[in-house]
Amino acid sequence: VSLGVTSQFGCSDTVVQSIFVNEPPTAQLDLSADTLCAPANFAVVDGSTGLIEDYLWEIYTIDFAGNQNVIYSDTNSSPANLPTLQGYPWTDTTYYVQLTTSNCCGFTSDVDTIVVEDVPAVDFTYNPSIGCSPLTVAFQFNNFVSAIADSIIIDFGNGNSDTLIPTPTGGGVNWPAINHTFFNSGTVDSIYTVEITGFNTCGDSSTTHDVTVQPNTIQAFFMPSSTVVCDGAPVTFTNQSSGFTNGDWCFDFDTTNLSCLGAGSNQL
Repeated sequence: VSLGVTSQFGCSDTVVQSIFVNEPPTAQLDLSADTLCAPANFAVVDGSTGLIEDYLWEIYTIDFAGNQNVIYSDTNSSPANLPTLQGYPWTDTTYYVQLTTSNCCGFTSDVDTIVVEDVPAVDFTYNPSIGCSPLTVAFQFNNFVSAIADSIIIDFGNGNSDTLIPTPTGGGVNWPAINHTFFNSGTVDSIYTVEITGFNTCGDSSTTHDVTVQPNTIQAFFMPSSTVVCDGAPVTFTNQSSGFTNGDWCFDFDTTNLSCLGAGSNQL
């Protein structure tokens, strides 16, 4: 802007001044990656333009109630000591990286996200955990294997294994339930260590539980007081079965009604 002044006698002078018209700066950030495996380290580059007087870097998560949980802030033009982002084995974690730039005319913000994945959490329930050979065990995985697992492998500890793939549902995934039969042809208990391993792009994790299979050494045997009797005569039956310490046994004298009686006598 220039100002020219002339007096009545013809004297004159001119002055020029510059007026700078500013506007709020334009914040812009660029992340080194948008998806990482935990623990995640990353870099951020400032691409903001305009006259910048102040910087504010923030990293935060958003909880289920919509609240921001700030885990990092810095007011330098280049953020220092960026945190290592941790994961959660049950679901992916989204971190928000925000840059706010400002001057006397106002401020603008730019936000980008990093999704941090972790190895899956895996476990299982099974029933029964102990029993006599052949022992069929039911395995359940729902609510014990996280939805971020792409697949699981079950090693039954007896040379057999199975691979399971989840089925997507409206609220997550469904893992199929399976049964497996264990055998013990020996004379002492066999302990099978069952291992489940969950896999995804970030790696794998495992959990084990034991199944105890007892040998079937029971030999059923009984002695009647007599093997030849007259009609209506009493006969006493004595259980002499072996191969067990504590158990149930019964005599079935009525093959029609399948009645079950303990030790004693019966008329034939």
